[in-house]
Amino acid sequence: MKILFWICWIAELITVLWWIITDAQQKNMQANPLSYLCLIYLIAVIAIRFEPQSIKLTNVMVMIPAVPLLLLGLIILAAMISRGKWN
Repeated sequence: MKILFWICWIAELITVLWWIITDAQQKNMQANPLSYLCLIYLIAVIAIRFEPQSIKLTNVMVMIPAVPLLLLGLIILAAMISRGKWN
């Protein structure tokens, strides 16, 4: 379970950082504040993870949002390979 936690956490971190970077590159739109909130959430998960009694809690905190984010990552990967628009 420890390896699965880190795989999901890293995948979420990469997805959130990609989201922040692409939002920051927009010239005529304001960045989505939810992306920064997601980054704060991931940092909070890591802070809670270092508590010995909170391992199960952090596993749940990461696994629930990991499923849709991993599916989004697969869609983005497929779009990058096919060179099409994904949105």
